[in-house]
Amino acid sequence: MKWVTEVLQLFPHRHPSDALVGKRLRERREAKGWTPSQLAIAIGVSERRIAKFEAGKESMDAARLFAAARLLNCAVADFFQRDGAAV
Repeated sequence: MKWVTEVLQLFPHRHPSDALVGKRLRERREAKGWTPSQLAIAIGVSERRIAKFEAGKESMDAARLFAAARLLNCAVADFFQRDGAAV
């Protein structure tokens, strides 16, 4: 498992896009009037993970990102928009 330690040393912090995706996820969820709990149930994760996603402390996997986009009526690319421009 030495390789895991090496990878973690190369990538010790979250990617900046995690915070942006989390911010956009929260905006979309709130615009739809959903609670974190409702979104968690809909995409099959705990409410705590939704909080981590929205805080940018955990990355969403592709399948959940696609599910969230579908449920929140937006394109996946919308989660990566920064003030009208893609990251």
